[in-house]
Amino acid sequence: MNSSHSEGKDENFKYLKVVLEATSIPFVLLGGPMVGFFIGSFLDQKFGSGKVFLLLFVVLGFVAAVKETIFIIKRVQKGA
Repeated sequence: MNSSHSEGKDENFKYLKVVLEATSIPFVLLGGPMVGFFIGSFLDQKFGSGKVFLLLFVVLGFVAAVKETIFIIKRVQKGA
């Protein structure tokens, strides 16, 4: 009786972990380019370079966010 109760808790914890990881995807996809935007804006103001660093860091932030999203999806698939 105690073993089945423990297994149920483990299964619920596993499900909750998968759901939380999956719901983090939009935040990751939004956060990477936002961080890149702020860093790029700061560097463009500091060096007076137009929007070169802004574009560069937004693209790098997006690429990093997509890469992290792929890792999250793989973890979610493995956990399900």
